[in-house]
Amino acid sequence: MSRRRSNLSRNQMLTLIIAVVAIIATIIVAFISGHDWFQDSTPASTVTSSNSSNNITSLAMEQVPGIVVSYAGSENNMGGTATLRKLFRDSVHTYILSYELPTDKEGYAGFVFNFDHGENVSKYREIEFTIQFQAKDKMIDLYLKDIAAIKDSVRVTSTGIEPTEISIKLEEFAGVNLNALKEIIFDVNTTFESGFQEIIVGNVRLSP
Repeated sequence: MSRRRSNLSRNQMLTLIIAVVAIIATIIVAFISGHDWFQDSTPASTVTSSNSSNNITSLAMEQVPGIVVSYAGSENNMGGTATLRKLFRDSVHTYILSYELPTDKEGYAGFVFNFDHGENVSKYREIEFTIQFQAKDKMIDLYLKDIAAIKDSVRVTSTGIEPTEISIKLEEFAGVNLNALKEIIFDVNTTFESGFQEIIVGNVRLSP
């Protein structure tokens, strides 16, 4: 008889433990659901414009599906060689373009953000980036090209060797369909450059 009471006591204890665990689990779930727990997945190179009434976020080029590659005239039996190094430092994506253009024939070199699909960027007003040249009065052409291969360019000229923040309004790229942007190109050619140069471009983004 005493053995039966002892078994009943253990069963009651087990039931009590299960009930306590269930209560604790309920409290924990209620606590978590009452708080906004989240993981911020926004890339570090994304910033919010304080000038936008709609609080539109700037779009870093690395957020758009696609590739970033260098190119040169030597790939098409012309002059020019290029290499591109990609760095991520101080929370900024940086691209170092090293190129060499001939003095005795035509050539070109550069690098391109090539998007997987035509990207609708019509809600943005400007393209912004930081650029650093090796000398004063060096130049590079910035092209925007849409999915129909229509493109236009703006020339950027160095004023020295310090990193410089550049901002160009998208409306300056006449005729380019901003509802289907396919490429952003940084290009140099022998009409205005020759020899070996290195250009550093970073934090390329579209801003409202």
